[in-house]
Amino acid sequence: MSYSPLLAQLHQDLPALQLPLIDYSAIMPELILIGLALVLMTGAALTRRRLPRGTYAVFTVAASGASMGYAYLLWNHVARGGYTAIAGSVAVDGFSVFFM
Repeated sequence: MSYSPLLAQLHQDLPALQLPLIDYSAIMPELILIGLALVLMTGAALTRRRLPRGTYAVFTVAASGASMGYAYLLWNHVARGGYTAIAGSVAVDGFSVFFM
C-alpha cells in the first residue's frame, strides 16, 4: 500500500478556519444555570457527608435568581430591538428572553 497520495494531501495549503463570533451575553442566563448546576453536582459528588437539609433548594433558588437577574438586564437590552447572535443561530428578542 502506498501512502504517497495521502502524504501529498498533507502538503496542500488549506483555507483558514472561519469561526463565528460568539456573543456570550446573549446566552448568559443558560450558561449561568448550566455552570451552577455543574458546580452543585460536582460538589455533591465530591463531599463525603450529606449536606444539611435545604442546601440544594437554597443553591437552586440562588442560581435561578442569578439567571433571572441577568435575563432582566438582557430584557432591557432587547427593548431597543431584537438581534441575532452566534452567526444568526440564536434569536434574541423579548419573546426568547421571557422564556430564558
